[in-house]
Amino acid sequence: MKILNTWKSDKVKKEYYNLNLHTAREYSNGRYHIVSHVGGAYLYIYETENDGYIAFNCLGGINKDHLDSVATKNAPCRYMTVPTGTADYYLYERALETIERALKIINP
Repeated sequence: MKILNTWKSDKVKKEYYNLNLHTAREYSNGRYHIVSHVGGAYLYIYETENDGYIAFNCLGGINKDHLDSVATKNAPCRYMTVPTGTADYYLYERALETIERALKIINP
């Protein structure tokens, strides 16, 4: 399966990761998946309506709460009322921005 490398792609040149979703998948929520990558990293990917895949995060671990919040568009707490509040919120915002950017690359 080809997964768009959002960070190294633009409308002219597209780069892809090649992974087997069925053997690399660690967790899923609908069209959103966490797949194991190299060196203990995990790609967080979105399956587009055209059966394409785009990477929106590359993290050092599995964060099911993060994937679920992106999948349901339910933002985590933005404030420091919880220990990771601000970091979780900005990770969520960055994921949505990356998905939006990637969709513009594959659907100009």
